[in-house]
This record gives sequence, structure tokens and C-alpha cells, in this order.
Amino acid sequence: MKKLIGHLDVQKQLNQLFETGRVPHAIMLHGAKGIGKRLIAEAFARRLLCGPSNDLLGGGDLLTFDEGHELFPQIEAASTPDYLLIEPEEGKKEISVKIVREKLKNLSLSSDGKRIVIIDAADQMNSNSANALLKTLEEPGEGVHIILIAHSLSNILPTIVSRCRQFRVSNLTNTQVAEVLKTADDKKTPVEIDILVELAAGCPGEALRLGKDGEDILKMIDTYLSRASTLEAINLSEKFQQKKVSPLALELLLKRIAMRAKSNPQNAHKWAQIYQNLDDKRRNMEIYNLSPQLVLETCLMDVISTNS
Repeated sequence: MKKLIGHLDVQKQLNQLFETGRVPHAIMLHGAKGIGKRLIAEAFARRLLCGPSNDLLGGGDLLTFDEGHELFPQIEAASTPDYLLIEPEEGKKEISVKIVREKLKNLSLSSDGKRIVIIDAADQMNSNSANALLKTLEEPGEGVHIILIAHSLSNILPTIVSRCRQFRVSNLTNTQVAEVLKTADDKKTPVEIDILVELAAGCPGEALRLGKDGEDILKMIDTYLSRASTLEAINLSEKFQQKKVSPLALELLLKRIAMRAKSNPQNAHKWAQIYQNLDDKRRNMEIYNLSPQLVLETCLMDVISTNS
């Protein structure tokens, strides 16, 4: 698995639970998308199943684990029933009740050791799959630990949240984000890293998701914002449509507007108002299946007033 960087407070708390033998049956890791909650869950799951690393250099509070344990290669190969991952099927946005039931059906069986279930992400379960999970949370079985990952607690059944020990996972610092990005790709230049750090806003997973397309689109948006006009808005929206990146361009335009609202106190209210208008248009695009190009073009034109 990838190297876990940062989140020392959460690592310390989870490690203390492990050391004292008080690991609850259900843990909820919640925070912004792309900040490393999955990596924390995976590291803790490996520690529970394989035990801590004997490498003292790892630090006593870090979620190290014994890579020499017999279960470790099976976990890495996803070939052990003691380590289960529940996530949406490829191309799907929701975790179906079928997937939840299939994964959890054998958890009630007796076992001599621990069994770990990671759910990524709990707020992507529909009502049926959430209720199927709730039954297991009520009677998890001996040795069963369920680690739920959530981007938004408000989208999860309160009855599920109430049964979990909650850990708030905070955004990483810019220095930590840069370390993550360098680890992921050591060929990136310092300038490219700086751009991605800005895009990440503390969430390196989001920067990695955006990748090279994100860097290029952001440069084009910055150029546009310096000379916004109706003609430029039309031309730029057409370019993005030809590259089939209009939704991504709209997402990055919103990110840039949000950054300007934070970094420009004198015009913060104006930028915040523009952001709200653009975000409303984005939501309507998703609800009513509107043309991304036309929505993006309209949003780009909305920005023109900030330069007047």
C-alpha cells in the first residue's frame, strides 16, 4: 500500500486503542475527500490483523504493521476472507445492497481471529445497503471490526453514525501534500508540484485525481481570468468541449473562484457571490442533465463582472 503521510493525531488515537485492546467494533473516519482516510483505514486494518512492526524507527505512535506476518501477502493480494473491502462497483456511484450482503454474509460465522471490513465510502450507500449494514453493526460478531470511511456524515443514517467511534480526519498541510505528490511521482518539477498543491487545498488525492489535465486546465482558466471577455468565454468553453473536459473545467473554475474569495479580502464578498451563482448552475447541470459546455460558457461569462 502507499505510504501514509501526516494525520499523526488520528494515528496516535487508533494506536492507543490497539495497545489497550479497546478497539470498538465500528470506527468512522470522516473528513474531506482525498485526504487519506482510505490509507489510514488500510494501515489500521493491517495492524489489527498482522500486529505492529518490530521496526522501532517507525515510531511508537504510527500505524506500522508487521509485513512479515503470514496474512500480509494475502491481504495485499486480496485473497483472505479476514480482510474485506466494500466499495461501489466500477462505473457505479452507489454501493449496492447486493455487494453489502455478499461481503457480510459470512461475518456471523465463528472465527479464531479478527476480521476487518473497510467500507469506502459509507455515504455512497443507498437506503437498502445502509439498512443491510445496520443489521451487522447491531450484532457484528466476535472479532469483527468495521472501518467506515465517510466524506459527509450528513449523508449517512444517524443510526449508523451513532454506532461508530468517530475520528475526524483533517486536511493535510501544504508541505505534507507536496510530500505525497513527490512520493507519487518523483519526475514532477517543483513548479508542477506547486500547482498541484494549490489544486489539492489539503486533499492530495484530489490533486492526483485531476493530474496533468487539471494542471493544464487551471493554467487556461488563470489566463482567462486575467482577460475575461464574452469572446474569450465562448472560445475557451469550445476548447474544453473539444477536449471533453468541460465538467472538470467547471470544477476547477469553482476551485479557483473559491481561492480568490479567500485570498482577496477587499473583493471577497463579490467572489463568494460569484462562487454561489456558479455552484448553483453546476448543481442544475447535474440535476437536469444540461449541456456542460453551455453551463461552463455561462459560468465563464458570470466572471466577467469581477474585472469591471
